[in-house]
Order: sequence, then structure tokens, then C-alpha cells
Amino acid sequence: MVHLRRHDGAYRPSYGQHPKPTGDLHLTHLTVDGRRVAALQLLGADQPISRLFDPKLVELASDKLRFIGFERVERSWVMQEWDCQLVPPSFAR
Repeated sequence: MVHLRRHDGAYRPSYGQHPKPTGDLHLTHLTVDGRRVAALQLLGADQPISRLFDPKLVELASDKLRFIGFERVERSWVMQEWDCQLVPPSFAR
């Protein structure tokens, strides 16, 4: 399950109701604006979610990962943070 901590680059508080898509994290490399960059994406997501470009793992716990990176919003690059809650396979979907 992924909680997006920012919307169009602006911080979004963790309380309240926000979409929390689920799926499988997949790291790949893409060519964007003429350069090759790492991109984290959520495969098989039950809700649409943008890729996280140039992701950096900044927090690691037994059931949680936090990544920071950038997402593309129209023609701009904005900061994004993903809080990823690990879901045991037997309870996934």
C-alpha cells in the first residue's frame, strides 16, 4: 500500500482520507528528456499512480519503506514522497 505524502509537490498531511493504492513495487530505468533515470512504479496498481523518478530510500522498518524522488506534473518536475506499507502476500488483494 502506498501513501503519497505530496500533491503537485506540496506537502499533504497524513491524516484524512487519501487514496492508498496497492500493487507490486518495481524499479526500472527509463530515458526521460534525453537522460537515463531510475523510476519506481507500482505494477498492477488498483488505482492510478505516477512513477517516482530518481527514487531514494530514506527510511526502512520491518513493515514500512519511505522513498523520496520526483514526479512529472504536466511540464514540471516536483518532489514526491512515498510511504510504502508492506502487505503480507496472504493478505494482498
